[in-house]
Amino acid sequence: MGNRTKPIPKGTRFGRLVVVCQAPSIEGTQGKKAVWNCECDCGSFLKVKGQDLRRGSTRSCGCLYRDTRAPLGLRLPMTLGAHARPGGKAP
Repeated sequence: MGNRTKPIPKGTRFGRLVVVCQAPSIEGTQGKKAVWNCECDCGSFLKVKGQDLRRGSTRSCGCLYRDTRAPLGLRLPMTLGAHARPGGKAP
């Protein structure tokens, strides 16, 4: 038998996220991972792995980071893959 955890009840809150329902599982490097559809307090919807909710590593859609860092003048870190353009020129 695999290492199975209990399902997360609908309406459970994790930071700014509220669980709406379970989404189809995804294949991870160590087997299938449970994924949950969540609604953020700001109104955004996103899919989050159950382990990330339980560990507290995902607490919002990103609005928590923006709300707490923007007043301090800090920016979101840019990832090269998402923002790089051919030829090495920034957008």
